[in-house]
Amino acid sequence: MRRTIFLTLIISVCAVNASMAALVQWKVEDGGNGHYYEAISVSGLTFDDARVSAELRDGYVVTITSQAEQDFISSHVISDGFGYRIGGFQPIGSPEPDGGWEWVTGEKFDYTNWYSGEPNNQFGIEDTLVMWASNQWNDGPGSYQNYNGYILEMEMIPQPATILILGLGAAMARNRM
Repeated sequence: MRRTIFLTLIISVCAVNASMAALVQWKVEDGGNGHYYEAISVSGLTFDDARVSAELRDGYVVTITSQAEQDFISSHVISDGFGYRIGGFQPIGSPEPDGGWEWVTGEKFDYTNWYSGEPNNQFGIEDTLVMWASNQWNDGPGSYQNYNGYILEMEMIPQPATILILGLGAAMARNRM
């Protein structure tokens, strides 16, 4: 049992270090909001899957609320925005093609970076946001699973000690079963 707990702690430390290395902070002293960002490259996620995945990482699917934030993400987080989900969606019953857009955080949706001709609600099923080539936005279906992943935004990174305690608790619970 002690060996299992020790190995779980070692794996947790490595996972924390690897995850923290991929996060990029938009520092306040650089004109940013102090948040952390990461491109999560994983295919096969619906919009709802991406939301849950981001929440499990103590964050949310990115909300891009200004040109400065868009520029930061485009130059520091991803080099090609091709097919990454971002945190905008249209609630059911919104006027199509461009009405009712919201951010997953409830922030005001007043900045946009639409690709020419978008949003267009193609085939009547496009109700979530995707960042495409040139880091511009497209409306896409929330159920579609072949995007490259999503962009994670976190207001703060979890403290390694918290993650280690959670890992220790998981290891102990597993050994009791």
